Amino acid sequence: ERWEKAGGGAPPTDRIDITLQKNGAVLKKLLEAAPEDGAATGEKSQPVEGDMVSVNYTGRIAKNRAIFDSTTDIEFSRGHGPLHFPAGQGKVVQGFDVAVLSMNIGETASFWIREDYGYGPQGCPGQGSAPDIEPETDLEFEITLVSIGEIADNLSKAAEREAEDRERLRLLRAEREEAQAKAAADAQEKADKKAEQDKKAAEDAAAAKAGGGELSAKDVKKMNPKTLKAELKSRGLSIEGNKKILTERLLAAI
Repeated sequence: ERWEKAGGGAPPTDRIDITLQKNGAVLKKLLEAAPEDGAATGEKSQPVEGDMVSVNYTGRIAKNRAIFDSTTDIEFSRGHGPLHFPAGQGKVVQGFDVAVLSMNIGETASFWIREDYGYGPQGCPGQGSAPDIEPETDLEFEITLVSIGEIADNLSKAAEREAEDRERLRLLRAEREEAQAKAAADAQEKADKKAEQDKKAAEDAAAAKAGGGELSAKDVKKMNPKTLKAELKSRGLSIEGNKKILTERLLAAI
């Protein structure tokens, strides 16, 4: 009854219980043993509480095998390289700590984690497109222990620098996109203003003609350069020159 409530089925039987209490909360299955020279990649081959560790992992919901997080798949929030954390310090769910503390450098193993050693009764909302982890859900993790200690710490610092670089690039892209958008908006505003001026000039010329047939000298002197050019153009006259020249040309024409 407990298993039906907690995760949708009994725990797997092809694994060993690695909890100190032998309470069946974390079950391990070795997938790939650590290389014989694994210890050469760090000062020790197996972590103890407080050691900085680096791991790659994929997390699944046990009852349906749906992936909710991964360090190796960019679709997920951590899909940009190993996770770095101090082992056994509660920075991850309890079952994950227990799992990692059982591993050697270079080892890959699968772990079934009972819900009370996972996210428990509160569950965990999914990030992005990842599924939600419902309350009292058993989990499965495939974990590779990449490194321990100074190497892991260096990897962590490198990952932090990489994250900072990515953030700087994101900000630069955002600034560039903002500048491009502003330039486009300015160009559009300029084009709209010119179109409005041209429209107004044509309307002024049309209104002047409709109001009294031929333009008067007073009408001409009130015209702005756009209107002057429109009127001159409608008469087949040159539109070159400043406002004074345009005014004199149109006055001469009327």
